[in-house]
Amino acid sequence: MEYSGLVDEETGYIIGPRELKDFPNARHSFRIEVNIPNTNPLTDGPDIRFLKDYQGLPKSEDVLL
Repeated sequence: MEYSGLVDEETGYIIGPRELKDFPNARHSFRIEVNIPNTNPLTDGPDIRFLKDYQGLPKSEDVLL
């Protein structure tokens, strides 16, 4: 899980800390991603699959899934 920044709920824009006064409803957002083991011997590194983006902190049930 990684922090994605502040997002305005109405517009979906990513908000910088200096713009927070213009977007008082902005919420923290997080992205959960899973590294799937690479089964192809011809390529290097893991494949990355994004599970979901969350506005606000994800619940523990979401993290476990």
